[in-house]
Amino acid sequence: MEATSAAAVVPAPPMSVSSPRPRSDREGEQQQQQQQQQHRAAAADGNSGGGGGKPRRLSMESGPVTCDLCNKVYKNRSTLYSHKNRDHGVKASQQR
Repeated sequence: MEATSAAAVVPAPPMSVSSPRPRSDREGEQQQQQQQQQHRAAAADGNSGGGGGKPRRLSMESGPVTCDLCNKVYKNRSTLYSHKNRDHGVKASQQR
């Protein structure tokens, strides 16, 4: 007597309708270009897209600053403070 084995057939799960279809290379490149253009436009507007909603803090004093002891010009106050400390021996607490 032969033993008949009934193979159990398990149906595959139905495909989800909402699953995204794979993108072609061209569609992916187009989307990447659009995102880059949006990023550049946001950067040109001063909005870096960080999502914080706060504008970047600008320094209180803009432009070059001059040492009142030797008249050398520096880009910012921090560099001027370092110069005064190094070259003139003026401590940070004495500068403010």
